[in-house]
Amino acid sequence: MPPRTAQHKTLTKRLEDTMTFLERHGEFHWVQWLRLTTQHLDDGEARAGAQVLRAFAAPGSFDDLVISADGGHDVSPGDEARANRRLAELRDAVREEAARLSRRPRHV
Repeated sequence: MPPRTAQHKTLTKRLEDTMTFLERHGEFHWVQWLRLTTQHLDDGEARAGAQVLRAFAAPGSFDDLVISADGGHDVSPGDEARANRRLAELRDAVREEAARLSRRPRHV
């Protein structure tokens, strides 16, 4: 198991914060994916960072998620804008930390 660096711990915390937010709003598909990704962090930092970044890469990706009552999420229509602003903040934090982690050189 690679050593847990500050970046590793920060990405794990960002993922956990995002999972908590998504669970609160009833978005379980991405919670499951993030939970698996968190488990993969122990397999190797560069790989895990790259795996997280792939969630942002294509149509239907994590970037496309919108929290909405019409989408079956636990949010009132009046709170959708606030929830989606928070989701954007969480996504940006995850993406930023994953990019940092994936740029780190691997130690052999």
